[in-house]
Amino acid sequence: ASEAAISIRNGLLAVPHDGWGGLPLDTLICNLCEHSYEHWWCHAKHLKWRLTTYVIRVMFLLSTGTSIGYSQWTGRVKDVARGHHILCKSTAALPYINRPFKQKSWRRFVWWWAEKKVDKSITSFPAPAKIQGDTVTFVDGRQMQVDVLVYATGYRQCFPFLKKGRSEHKLPTGHPRGPEDALPSDHLIVDPAEPRLAFIGFVRPNVGAIPPMSELQVMWWIERLRGHIPRARAPPSYGLLGRKLVYGVDYGNYMHQVAAEFGAAPSLSTLSSNPRALLAYCLGQAYITFFRLTGPFATKHSWHVASTELFTPVVQRGFVANAIFIATMAAFGAVSLVALVVESVATFVLKLAALGKLQKVA
Repeated sequence: ASEAAISIRNGLLAVPHDGWGGLPLDTLICNLCEHSYEHWWCHAKHLKWRLTTYVIRVMFLLSTGTSIGYSQWTGRVKDVARGHHILCKSTAALPYINRPFKQKSWRRFVWWWAEKKVDKSITSFPAPAKIQGDTVTFVDGRQMQVDVLVYATGYRQCFPFLKKGRSEHKLPTGHPRGPEDALPSDHLIVDPAEPRLAFIGFVRPNVGAIPPMSELQVMWWIERLRGHIPRARAPPSYGLLGRKLVYGVDYGNYMHQVAAEFGAAPSLSTLSSNPRALLAYCLGQAYITFFRLTGPFATKHSWHVASTELFTPVVQRGFVANAIFIATMAAFGAVSLVALVVESVATFVLKLAALGKLQKVA
């Protein structure tokens, strides 16, 4: 094609699938003090997400000249922050999309080395307003004549083959997809009124793979059918803050919260029997194997995998990367510990005060 263009309706947050040292991005997230052993106040306030967002954006700026995404010069989302969006890990087209913007910016002289040089551009447009024949008119009034038009609009979630009367997700006003059929209320897996009908693999993680989430969902569903899931449960807190998709979740938090309900979330005391598995868990992502170390689906082979195959990415990161991760965990772990002490002292003082009032009344 002599010319190509892309219409970006709501923006994207680009981060390459290869992270530090060429390792997959999914392996550069730690469980300890983020998905587990985080004080409820820190978790409710999304403290780690909020603070590390600034660090990550500064790193993006210093390494690529832009902070709205990794080497992303256009197509900004409303909130460039951790825990808000499902990441776009396909970045091959970015050099072509960036080119028109870099050519107009003085920053290209500083960050000319940040991505490969290309001799063609992909023009960026906002959302289309109308299409007449071979002419596309965009919401900003610009027009373009096209030979081939590719619709990459996603899909609207609908289950017409199920019984009518199911609730719908209310999407933002003017959302192009319209209303969607809702996923069930229990971890987006089952509806309490239809416990034998499970929706497996419909959740969408911000970072992470759907197959291991599906495996954990099946494990949870089996335990629910067996009657082993407690009826009184804490409300989930794994939903993404951006709410672009109602069923978008934070991968690690979802895995831990679902696993905890049937005793499959490993504790540090359990992991301490195998130092390598302990390090792999603390400094690693929420791999499905970790939820087969204890609980109803535990296997001895999972311990072997955790201490070998899952320990390898930790070693491959190198000393500097692991030192940064450990320092980060230590800092946020200290905050959680302080919050726990403050909560404990406050609870103790309130109990003493209540007891004193009772004694006065008596």
